[in-house]
Amino acid sequence: MEYFNTKRIAHRAVTWLTLVVLAGCAPTLVDTVQEYSGKSPLPMPDRVLVYDFAVSANDIKLNSAIGARLANLVAGAKENEEQVKVGRAVAKAFSETLVKELNQLGLPVEQASSGTMPTERTVIIHGQFLTIDEGNRLRRMVIGFGVGGTDLRTKVQVYQGTEAAPLLLQEFEAKAESSKKPGMGPMVGVGAAATSAASAAAVSGGVGVATEFDQTVQGDAKRTAKEVAEHLSGFFAGQGWIPAEKVIK
Repeated sequence: MEYFNTKRIAHRAVTWLTLVVLAGCAPTLVDTVQEYSGKSPLPMPDRVLVYDFAVSANDIKLNSAIGARLANLVAGAKENEEQVKVGRAVAKAFSETLVKELNQLGLPVEQASSGTMPTERTVIIHGQFLTIDEGNRLRRMVIGFGVGGTDLRTKVQVYQGTEAAPLLLQEFEAKAESSKKPGMGPMVGVGAAATSAASAAAVSGGVGVATEFDQTVQGDAKRTAKEVAEHLSGFFAGQGWIPAEKVIK
């Protein structure tokens, strides 16, 4: 009996690891809506300001796992407070990551507050979160492969001040989803995985299973910020603001 149990566990582990190899992180898709295409390069900006993106509580869908949903129903009015809390966390994760990535380019980049006033040559980055969906955390951690996945959709606008009016440099929309990697279920069985989902990040980080962080909308926000920085670096290089070797790839 012990032999068969060992063989079964080994077979399950091989199957699970195969799925890990085949699965991967969901891509972050960026679709350019508009882009400046003037013949003359624009003047070098004196600085780049990144503002926290706008978010509406109505655009946020909280964790739909049964326990969380019941808690929200019991809490009543507190659900709106939780939506605002999630939105702020996503906005903070996005702006902090974007500033960090852009700082590698050699331009003066700073995270701006609502009172920060741009000059005529300042590049301004702001936008809105169109959708923030936390999905179903339990399904993500147990099953994985995108089941119960998160969904983050972002609209980004980039302007530079001019003597007449702010000039739109780029506008694009980004879509990010949580990892497509397997959860804990394929390795230890769905029943056991359900009881240990909270500690999945601690035991899965070294073997390729989706971690707790890359399964959250905050993780989506960080990946989106990195994609946005990559797109902006290409545009900045095209204007001669940064050397080509600084372009993020």
